[in-house]
Amino acid sequence: MNTQAIIQDSIDKDDFNECRESAPKIQAMTQKTDALATVAELAADVFASFYQPAPQVEENIDPQYLLNKKLIERLSQSASYHHLREETVNDKLATTITTATITEKIIQTIPPELREEIARLQEVQEALENAEETEMPTLQAEQETLTAAIEEQVDEASGHIRAAMKDAQGEVNEFKTAMHGFSLAGEGKIDNLPLQGKLKLFQLLKANPKIQRVMQFAGRSIRIALNTQRQRTIHPPTTTIGIQLGNDLTKTLPSEFGYLADDDTEILFYLKFVEGTLLNYHQIGHENVGQGPIILACDESASMTNPVAELFGGVEKLTREEWSKGIALAMATIAKRQKRDFCLIHYASTGQQQVATFPKGEASIEEITATIQHFFNGGTDFSPMMTKAATLITSSQWDKADCIIISDGLTHIPPDDIAHWQKVKAERKFRSYGILIGTVQGQKLLQTICDSTFTLLDMFTEEETALKTIFSI
Repeated sequence: MNTQAIIQDSIDKDDFNECRESAPKIQAMTQKTDALATVAELAADVFASFYQPAPQVEENIDPQYLLNKKLIERLSQSASYHHLREETVNDKLATTITTATITEKIIQTIPPELREEIARLQEVQEALENAEETEMPTLQAEQETLTAAIEEQVDEASGHIRAAMKDAQGEVNEFKTAMHGFSLAGEGKIDNLPLQGKLKLFQLLKANPKIQRVMQFAGRSIRIALNTQRQRTIHPPTTTIGIQLGNDLTKTLPSEFGYLADDDTEILFYLKFVEGTLLNYHQIGHENVGQGPIILACDESASMTNPVAELFGGVEKLTREEWSKGIALAMATIAKRQKRDFCLIHYASTGQQQVATFPKGEASIEEITATIQHFFNGGTDFSPMMTKAATLITSSQWDKADCIIISDGLTHIPPDDIAHWQKVKAERKFRSYGILIGTVQGQKLLQTICDSTFTLLDMFTEEETALKTIFSI
């Protein structure tokens, strides 16, 4: 008799084996036979039920695995199951995350005494195959009692299973959103990672709440950035990409005007004009978007650990620093798309400056996570940061860069430093933008070094204007 509740061929089994070998958590769980003797088969069934496009339940199953079958059947009856499958079908990573979460919850839910009932059910089933006619009623009655007990345990486990699916849905959604933040590492690099590598990335996010929050917010910011870039490319058409029907005489093909050369066909030209069926060039426009490098200076003073809101951008307790790092990753993504060099200057007190450069916006996963985790936790001194940025901009690689400065307040910039900055701006013709988070302290000072400044006292109402400006550079 069959030991799997979901029908599985050799390819299905290979898929699950890859999942188990890549996920230490599933490896450990499938060895917990003291908690549930059939746990390895259960994990394989859970995996198959979420990964296969059209999973089918096995009708003829060994009594020892009846609990697995009942659990899988109950699992598939939930609306949450079908919703979660939208994320997991043919997606090994999402299915592996789901399998680990749900199987773990089931193991925690099944009481120890149920193992004895399952073992006894198997004994009764074997006894029925060789029983005398007089023994049949007693064995059948016991079989029904044991089956009912298993059904009762499945009923009790149903709520826990639904909760586990909700948890799995949240983990999968959060991870996929966070993956947008790694887009500057190259979509191909993430997609081409083996399952084990993707799971390590998942565990990194789970183990480091800061990275997880930044990546979740970065995913949202990147979508806004790319949408802003798309919206700003609606301009006068300059490039012909094909032919379409219309009545724009400035785009009409020369051959169409041939109708006007003959009195017999002239009326056809006017008819096609009225109907809008003249052959016209199909043209689109491309704006010369900013192609200079991008420099972003991120304040890492201690006060940047204050939250921007209890819940913002779908992320709980996102700090000012994490917000700025999410914006930095979005800007780096724009740089990558447009093959522009990107530089992030971490700055705080005097002597606390660190520069991270990403040629053409390219960065490894390690560089991205290092950028997120770096934090000086110092004071706020603009002068060394301005000196560093000005020095970069005077070099050929960073000529005509766009510079963005993010801070949560400043009190002083020496006049000589302001004068030097303005001199370099005039000579190198670069643009600068300033963003103050949660304060207006230093707004007038910031205006002396920036072409545009934004104060974000209320992130919910003022953020959009600021982002549309800086994301359109």
